[in-house]
Amino acid sequence: LLPEDGSRELYEAYVSFERQHGDRDSIESVLADKRRAQYEAQLREAPDNYDLWFDLTRLEEAHAQAEALAAKRYADALADSEQAHLRD
Repeated sequence: LLPEDGSRELYEAYVSFERQHGDRDSIESVLADKRRAQYEAQLREAPDNYDLWFDLTRLEEAHAQAEALAAKRYADALADSEQAHLRD
């Protein structure tokens, strides 16, 4: 494993790369991961900070909603393609 300083530098390089070369979804995912890590670190220092807990919860809800929407779109696409195949 990398020392904490080395892993932080590597992660920052990854975030920078995604910002320059990634698509919108990958950039949002990387930024959400970064915010999640920040919230978790702050909560280790102040576990009774309810504002941080609510911020983290809202972040997770937003991410879960995006994943649920994507899963629904895949399911819809699969159902449509199955119906089209049955008609043929």
